[in-house]
Amino acid sequence: MTRDELRRLVQSRRERAITFLQEAIRIPSITKHEREMGAFLAQTLRATGMEVRVVEAEPGHPNVLASARGPEAGPVFLLNDHMDVVPPGPRDEWDVDPFGGVIRDGWLYGRGAVDSKGGLCAMVMATEILMAAGGPARGELFVTTVCDEEVGGQLGTRHLLREGLIRGDFGIVAEPTGNRIEIATKGVLHVEVTTKGRMAHAGKPWAGINAIEHMTRVIDQLPALRQRLERRQHPLVGRPAITVGTIAGGTVPNMVASECRMVLDRRVIPSESPAAALTEIEQVIAELGAADPQFSASTRTVLDWPSVEVAPDVPVMPALREAIREVTGREPELGGKDGGTDAAWIWKEARIPMIHFSPGDSRFVISANERVELDAYIMAIEAFVLTFERILGVAR
Repeated sequence: MTRDELRRLVQSRRERAITFLQEAIRIPSITKHEREMGAFLAQTLRATGMEVRVVEAEPGHPNVLASARGPEAGPVFLLNDHMDVVPPGPRDEWDVDPFGGVIRDGWLYGRGAVDSKGGLCAMVMATEILMAAGGPARGELFVTTVCDEEVGGQLGTRHLLREGLIRGDFGIVAEPTGNRIEIATKGVLHVEVTTKGRMAHAGKPWAGINAIEHMTRVIDQLPALRQRLERRQHPLVGRPAITVGTIAGGTVPNMVASECRMVLDRRVIPSESPAAALTEIEQVIAELGAADPQFSASTRTVLDWPSVEVAPDVPVMPALREAIREVTGREPELGGKDGGTDAAWIWKEARIPMIHFSPGDSRFVISANERVELDAYIMAIEAFVLTFERILGVAR
């Protein structure tokens, strides 16, 4: 089948692809509730004729693996994306039902439309079209749709990696990129800071040590740390960042707080190390302790999600670049991502280079009225199909 014929096949299935994305949005697969979404994807992939396996790290938390092998030897092309979505947030901030799959003015609305069901459905629909055209002529297309990614992937991609179930020579993670190619991500380091004090009656606060007030000293040092971070730049992902994510302390209002906990979100660029980022935070605490013997604080790493940067000559790149040019008539943009993705775990644990590509616009990630443009979604399906054809061929 020629590339023009493949493109016509994609266009002939436009309504099928849009309906599929609507159905996916209507499944509220909030993290830890992916069972229905897993069954939906497993049924879709089995219907293509692929070999499908469902793997659960814990009951009710499925990962769907699908494989199609060509008759000739060739590379293993890995596709990966996640099924889970974050909660929709306050309903009154949405103009539509966040799980309604509403279409308005060429956009499809709903939680997960961008992160990451737009990409997930694009890669699955492209896989369905490749199989309808005859399947791969060489090598293997290996599809992994996973759970639990939004909270670190312990039950999803990381479980599959621990079990040795992910394989590939290279591949694509279909996280939102706005149909550009992204080859780098920031890492995510969550550090819990705990300050310790001594309880006392609020009528005699001098008899205690207020852990909340001590925590404010840590927070007061963050602007200076941010200024240092701003001097570091990466050409694709920009600068690192540090943010107070959560804070809690005290027992009752009329008691001097003896403990306070805060979690810092530190975004790590590929040229930094998580260990060095943690040391910078610990140095702030050490300096406060040296200045005040009553100051007591400790740190604990809650999450260490690595950054990743893939070489621009990874084998999938030329094929995807050419496919994007053919579909859009423009030179594909190259960029990076602010957040962590499963590409980092796949590279760290299996040394499989993964790039990112999908139709979702990052402006709408985890927002009210999250939405994906349908023309961009169909373009992404075309680009996926033409990339498959260039790397795996199409069986006659």
